[in-house]
Amino acid sequence: MASGGAEAYFAISIFLVMGLSAAMLWRYAQRPFSVVVALPVFASWTLGLLSTAALPYDVVRSSDGSDASLENMWYGIYWSTWLLSWVINPLIGMALSR
Repeated sequence: MASGGAEAYFAISIFLVMGLSAAMLWRYAQRPFSVVVALPVFASWTLGLLSTAALPYDVVRSSDGSDASLENMWYGIYWSTWLLSWVINPLIGMALSR
């Protein structure tokens, strides 16, 4: 896969992952749900699934001999997902359950 094809793959993957996250949220969310809860859950699902889509993109980029590292993207996805899943979403859940 050429570098241009890898970027197109990743761009399409972003939209597919966002669509899958929205569909899962619509299907499995308890009704009625608050936007305050839905947005962080959507973001955490999207970032978690995006890591699966980003792996082939990273492999292609590194195999092309490109020195451009995607290390910052991996750190961003990891720590954003961790914060949303283990800190922000539980705090919102506790605050709304009171």
